[in-house]
Amino acid sequence: ASGSGLARPTTARVAGRAGYDRIVFEYAGTALPSLTVTSVVPPFARDPSGKPMTVAGKVFLRIVFRDVPGVLSGYSGPTTFRAGLPVLTDLELSGDFEGVQGWVAGLSGQACIRVFTITSPSRLVLDLAASSAPALPKAGQRPDAARP
Repeated sequence: ASGSGLARPTTARVAGRAGYDRIVFEYAGTALPSLTVTSVVPPFARDPSGKPMTVAGKVFLRIVFRDVPGVLSGYSGPTTFRAGLPVLTDLELSGDFEGVQGWVAGLSGQACIRVFTITSPSRLVLDLAASSAPALPKAGQRPDAARP
């Protein structure tokens, strides 16, 4: 987490790059939420309703942000991405409740993950490369290269 106050999510996007796929979560202001990425297995449920949700893929990641006001407080981006990219198959908002926003990413197989931040605007970036692919590009690339 960085900045002051709650991180205010504005949008999310996905894109394919040469050799890897990218997920970008963008925030208003300078605050960024805390982030946890874990490997998970189905079945998946929406939070807080508990209703079942389906995510396409063979391998799954849960992406959780804490200290965010959530969809009802300004998030205007998409909540579903049928990405169909080489690594990232699907990305679904799984919950947005009590300052915690969760997503489930469906992947085509095992992946190497790189997470970093970019400013102006504030963004959290996840790069996903197939575990058999060459290494991800080095962190510290030009900030304009992070926009999908």
